[in-house]
Amino acid sequence: MNLLKSMPTLIDAACEKLAQSLRTLLENASHSNSDLPPAELISRIGHELREGLNLVGQHVIKAVIESHDCPDVAIERNGRSYSLKDEASEKIYFTEFGQVRVARRYYHCHLGDSGIVPLDELLEMDGHYATPDVVERILWLSAELVPGTIAETFDKLLAIKISPKAIQNIVNQDGARIAEMIETQAEQGEISAREIVVPEETKILVASMDGANLRLREKGAKRVGATHRANSKNQDLSIATCFKNAMVGSFTFYETVDNVLDINDGSKSECPFNRLDTFYTARMPEENYIGFKQEFMATLNSIHQALGNDVEKIVLMDGARSCWHFVEEHPDIFEGYHFLLDFYHTCEHLAKAAEAIFGKDSAKGKQWRTKWISKLKHESEAAAALIRSMTYYADRSKRRQKALQEQLTFFRNNQHLMNYHTHVMNGWPIGSGPVEAGCKTIIKSRFCRSGMRWSREGGRSILILRVLVKSGDWNYTWNHYRHRRRQMAA
Repeated sequence: MNLLKSMPTLIDAACEKLAQSLRTLLENASHSNSDLPPAELISRIGHELREGLNLVGQHVIKAVIESHDCPDVAIERNGRSYSLKDEASEKIYFTEFGQVRVARRYYHCHLGDSGIVPLDELLEMDGHYATPDVVERILWLSAELVPGTIAETFDKLLAIKISPKAIQNIVNQDGARIAEMIETQAEQGEISAREIVVPEETKILVASMDGANLRLREKGAKRVGATHRANSKNQDLSIATCFKNAMVGSFTFYETVDNVLDINDGSKSECPFNRLDTFYTARMPEENYIGFKQEFMATLNSIHQALGNDVEKIVLMDGARSCWHFVEEHPDIFEGYHFLLDFYHTCEHLAKAAEAIFGKDSAKGKQWRTKWISKLKHESEAAAALIRSMTYYADRSKRRQKALQEQLTFFRNNQHLMNYHTHVMNGWPIGSGPVEAGCKTIIKSRFCRSGMRWSREGGRSILILRVLVKSGDWNYTWNHYRHRRRQMAA
């Protein structure tokens, strides 16, 4: 109550200091021999405002923090008595207004070396040097930026000094805790720490998974590059590398749209749907992708509970056999789904088949490929007919026989996943663009920058932060995390 009574006086005094600083600036500018350019005047006023507001904020925050310190001489915790030490324990808090130095009460247990700082516990800063608001901003920015750039951003935009090392410590601590929270829930078959919102307009759900390689800070197989081989006769220039596959799962919601016209010729469009939203999951490289699969299934179960009965469900992926084996091993999860191989992945193999038959950049090859692209999209049983055509050429030409046989094997193994005609007729997606985009935006653009190598634990923290930001449920998970920490501390 004393704080509430004194707060207006504290704020008035701080604001008066800020106002006086601005008045002095304007007076000096008006009495200057040379006119101060308006742009420079605006910059100086802005600088003074930022500096002044930060000072006001620091004074107020310091007063609020100190007013909540424990007033007792002794406290009890878990059957142990803790007594107040004579000397206060100082700590520098990183707040959104800058650093604040606070003298806190420290309680010591005579039965051991442990101690308690009630103020840190109350402020959710036990083991932290930053207020929750600052921690959240750092974690959110870490989804995109490295610690050094975050430190520069705080300094430039907020005039707050915080070291890259302090930022990294926050990411290592809180980022890892958030990742552990989500992983533990996934192991238990639920995903309540994340906000999965199924748009009401959803008529199509597409579930996909894919992987992207990133470089780990681990020893790997030694490989010798072509340039090294060309320049080395007696030297061993082999390089230890370790590239592993990180997995991304996407759950994309579409609405159907009637009477959509093709922008090129005005005909009815073959894609009469709009993407409403995409929800992502991802994991760092792991043995057999066990954790990723658990989280993928837990997420899919949560989505199923919110889906309407009239929603078409599709699994749409490229040709990675491990992903399709996972689907085949869980028929209960994917009951009622349509299964489709990404059309553009199929077209890549079709192009390789055309090259094997007709040669590279052949006009006949391009014509043959274009014909079968159209047939696959618009004719039923087109995949079987394509295989017969490829077999015809394979039986009559020994040229590039091995390359053509490889493509024949691909189409024979995946023929049951090439029902593009039905999807086009019903206005369903045939491309796995969202998960491909997820691999690029979530993995490649953050983890594969020049010179980057990752530990699995460090990458784990950054990856979950990036997934949350890109999926749009950061606020929900952050609030869930803070609520969970309060419950654990109670």
